[in-house]
Amino acid sequence: MFVRFKLWKVGFYEWQLEREWRKIARRAKKEKNPGIEEEWHKARRWEHEELGWTRREIVSRDLMREASNLLLPTPSYADKTKWDESAVNMGFGAILTKEATNELRFAIRQERRARRETIEFYLKVIATVLTIGTGIVGALIGLFAILKHR
Repeated sequence: MFVRFKLWKVGFYEWQLEREWRKIARRAKKEKNPGIEEEWHKARRWEHEELGWTRREIVSRDLMREASNLLLPTPSYADKTKWDESAVNMGFGAILTKEATNELRFAIRQERRARRETIEFYLKVIATVLTIGTGIVGALIGLFAILKHR
């Protein structure tokens, strides 16, 4: 739940940044001065990039937590092919590469599907037993009613 809120906050900041950029672009077009827009991009471009990295860090952390909760193997921090080293150099935490993110998401989906199928199997067995039991009880009630009526 907190992950969705954090991602919403990042999306909201991105929306605010986009809104501000549109205002600058309209002003630059109105004044016929593209330098205003270029100047804004030079000053604020890093914020947009930082929000993208923040989003990836939140998702990576959540996937690792989820995989850990499901007792799935997680990528080792020593495996350089699974982690984006440029994120650490930029001051962010551990961020999974896109391939590693997709692999982990797939494993989580598979595990959830397997657990759900197990629960479904037991529910079907219980429902079948209850249905058969209800039928037998109904038949016995009918039989006793016929025998008692005579």
